[in-house]
Amino acid sequence: MKASFKVAGQSVMCTDSFVHHAFSFTPSFSFFVICDSEGEIRRMAKTLAEGGSELMPLNNYGFSTLFAWVNDRFGVSWQLNLG
Repeated sequence: MKASFKVAGQSVMCTDSFVHHAFSFTPSFSFFVICDSEGEIRRMAKTLAEGGSELMPLNNYGFSTLFAWVNDRFGVSWQLNLG
């Protein structure tokens, strides 16, 4: 199966595999989203983490003044950065 969709104007294509794998989503793949405002990154971090988990809670980590890394409720990993 294939699916194509857009996230914040960015085209994304997903495909499945007919080969059975012993793994699911992992943080080794993540969407990296540059947010335009503090309000946007706070809203996205909260919404995406609901039913999921925080790998790196929203904070200043030195390389970014405001950054979060979360897994959503489906196990998809998202890195959010204040641009």
